[in-house]
Amino acid sequence: AVRDQIMGLAESPSDRIEWVVVHDQSFFDALPSGAAKTFHPTLPHAKFMAVLAQCDIALLPLGDTPFNRLKSDLKLVECGSAGVVPVCSRLIYDADPAHADFAVFADTPEQWRDALLALIASPDEVKRRRDLGRAHVSSRRMHALAAPTLEAFYRDLIARREDLERQRQARIAAMAALSPVTN
Repeated sequence: AVRDQIMGLAESPSDRIEWVVVHDQSFFDALPSGAAKTFHPTLPHAKFMAVLAQCDIALLPLGDTPFNRLKSDLKLVECGSAGVVPVCSRLIYDADPAHADFAVFADTPEQWRDALLALIASPDEVKRRRDLGRAHVSSRRMHALAAPTLEAFYRDLIARREDLERQRQARIAAMAALSPVTN
């Protein structure tokens, strides 16, 4: 149903929409032949980010499946860092309330359509959200922000190395005692 709403937008004559599709060949093929559209196969990360950065809006639909519930919000973070406004499912992406500042959440096919139409009609809103996305990523999601915590974690592991190794050897011995020896 979401796909139908998006295809409906693609069928509307518009010189303001160019569809850039990465990886999803079936979605690309379903877009009307008259739509302005470009397809890229799965791309290396640097190339993907370069393509993403040339877009204004990204669609991040996720169906509620056990697999998708285990995903991270990486695509949303990539959108923010590239200055792209994500229109996305709530699954995973609304876990951080701050995401609502720059992402647009859609639950129903009509909400997907309305979100896209509203953003297309408001370049100022797109600019506002893209600026907020970049600010969010630079202030909250940069790897450098986590470096002190990671460094402390690794230094602690090194300081406790001998004790941790004794514990590991004890676990190996306990497992060996439970297992029959086979040659």
